[in-house]
Amino acid sequence: MATIDQEALSNLSDKDKLELRGFLAAESQRTGLQGQIHNLTDKCFKKCAATTSGNTLSSTEKDCMSNCAANFIDFTILTTTSLAKLRR
Repeated sequence: MATIDQEALSNLSDKDKLELRGFLAAESQRTGLQGQIHNLTDKCFKKCAATTSGNTLSSTEKDCMSNCAANFIDFTILTTTSLAKLRR
């Protein structure tokens, strides 16, 4: 992992510092989302297709994967919405 030169950071303009903070926040969100997608894929595959033999999923496995993903997304939206209401 690269280190950040503190002197170089102190030489940035306020505008550049703000832009850097925004970039780092976006990268952090992207990394978090990638982790969630990986977790979702892993859990749904284990639930729906762990015993598959071959290179393709059956229609039942495809439906299971789709439903698993939809349920995960619905739950994530519900949780996020509930937490946002609690913060108000």
